[in-house]
Amino acid sequence: MSRLQTQGFRFVVCAVSAAVCLALFLLILPDFEETRTEARMGHAYREVHELADSIDLDPDSPILDMTSVVDPWGQPYHITKTDGRILVICSGPNMSTPTNGLDNDDVHSDMDHSPTEALHAAKRRRLIFALSIPVIWLICSIIYLRSGVPQVTTDNNCNTEA
Repeated sequence: MSRLQTQGFRFVVCAVSAAVCLALFLLILPDFEETRTEARMGHAYREVHELADSIDLDPDSPILDMTSVVDPWGQPYHITKTDGRILVICSGPNMSTPTNGLDNDDVHSDMDHSPTEALHAAKRRRLIFALSIPVIWLICSIIYLRSGVPQVTTDNNCNTEA
C-alpha cells in the first residue's frame, strides 16, 4: 500500500471508531425520562415532609381533605394518622399504593433519606460505564493504528504452470 492509502485507511478506522464510540455512549447514557422521574421523586419527598409538618398534630383534629393537593403525577396525597403522628404518602410513579403497606416507589413522610439518593448512585455508575466503554474503544483503536497497519501486497506475477 502506498503512504496515501495507509493514511486513508487510518482515517477511515478513526472515523468508524469515533462513530462507534458515539453510538455506545448514546446507548448507555441515562435517558431524559429517568431524570424527569428523579426530579418528581425529589419534589414529592420535599412536599410530603412539608405537608406532614404543616398539619396540626392535635389528636382531636380531623384529617384535612387533601384531594385538592396532588403529587407530581397528578394523584392526591394519602394522609393517615397513627399513634398520634401524621403520615403523608405519595403513590409514586406507578400511581398506586397497596391497601396494606407501601410499594417500593412510594414516597412518605417517615422516610429518613430522599429516594433520589439511590437513583443518583445508579445514574453515576451508568455514566462512568458510558464514558469508559468509548474511551477503552478509542485506546484500543490508537494502539492498533500505532502498531502498524498490516501491509497488503498484490502479486501481479501469477505463475500458472501446470
